[in-house]
Amino acid sequence: MSSNTHRHHELLLVLLALCAERPVRREEITAELARRLGTGYRPSRDRIEPAVDALEAEGLMERAASECGISYRTTASGVKALDERAETRIGTFLFTDAVGSTALLDRLGDWAAHELRRRHFRLLRAAISDHAGTEVKSLGDGLMVAFTDAPSAVACAVAMQRAVAACGDPMTLRIGIDAGEAVREEDDFFGRPVIVARRLCDAAQGGRVVVSETVGRLAGLPGAHALEPLGALALKGLSDPVSASALCPAADVPAPRDSLPAEWRRPGPVKRSAGPPLGVAMS
Repeated sequence: MSSNTHRHHELLLVLLALCAERPVRREEITAELARRLGTGYRPSRDRIEPAVDALEAEGLMERAASECGISYRTTASGVKALDERAETRIGTFLFTDAVGSTALLDRLGDWAAHELRRRHFRLLRAAISDHAGTEVKSLGDGLMVAFTDAPSAVACAVAMQRAVAACGDPMTLRIGIDAGEAVREEDDFFGRPVIVARRLCDAAQGGRVVVSETVGRLAGLPGAHALEPLGALALKGLSDPVSASALCPAADVPAPRDSLPAEWRRPGPVKRSAGPPLGVAMS
């Protein structure tokens, strides 16, 4: 399913879920969608209005008169469709990103960079398995992972950072984590905590784990992990700042080295091969 199709499905699902909670006036819909999806994902009025009209035409939403004027609410058929297509779930969401992967590709060549990426993702997936996480999807240079609880997500992030640093590869990892209510459709998740986790990952420095205030509270941090408060961060696509902190690096984690393992070195210039695109993670 394409990104645009996912985004369209997300819009319809959130619209149905929104109007199932309470009658919503048409002029409120845009602001409510921005609050739930983030302004970076807010569709324009020329997409919202046809979506509302389509849901109404299919009998999934209906107009309701109120003291404030005409509002929309989800019909019984809409609630049934919502239940069949998606489920609302409280979860913790983790995003990873390999810092400077494009520069590594340019410096090391296709073959060495591909082997480096394969090893990197093996380490991440081992940590996910050890901490009962669910890999949602690969994002080229990173992964999206879902957890049922915040402590497991934090423990997994720490394990990922330690594994990547200890292996000595010339690659650094950054991670963002947030928790909250998201909509699950098929094998993907949508909603504000997903967006926040992705943006926190984008804002993190290499070698760091950045967590929202919500995750810090749910995971009982600082606890065993020291925290560096980052304050309220203005994240791309979100109208309200997000309070966040960075997990301080553990003293026993070695810094990544700026060289390749001996078995990956080739005599002479590196041959740039065709092979699988580097945007696809290989297991």
